[in-house]
Amino acid sequence: MTPTPNFDAIHQTGLSLVAAHDYYDSLVRQYPVGLCPVENLDMALSLLTEDTNTLLTLCRDLKEEVILIPTKTQLYSLHLNYRSWLVDVKLAANISGGLDLLIKSSVDD
Repeated sequence: MTPTPNFDAIHQTGLSLVAAHDYYDSLVRQYPVGLCPVENLDMALSLLTEDTNTLLTLCRDLKEEVILIPTKTQLYSLHLNYRSWLVDVKLAANISGGLDLLIKSSVDD
């Protein structure tokens, strides 16, 4: 019997990964101009690595290559690469009016 994936944990880890990715990305831009100490960059990379490892472990049984993670105003696509053990985080869409409006309008149609 195949274990049931923990979708709540996948969603929470996906949200954490998106936040860690955005944080790391902002620090990478600040570091070359001296606005970020290397310790902060190292900590952000550790968070990003931990969330990546956790997400790939949680999703291993899903056999999916892409998962979608909604936030209040944006939708992210996380491209899972099990061979190189990487996750590519991409902004898939900005959601004008928020996710609740998008869900409500699709239900009303």
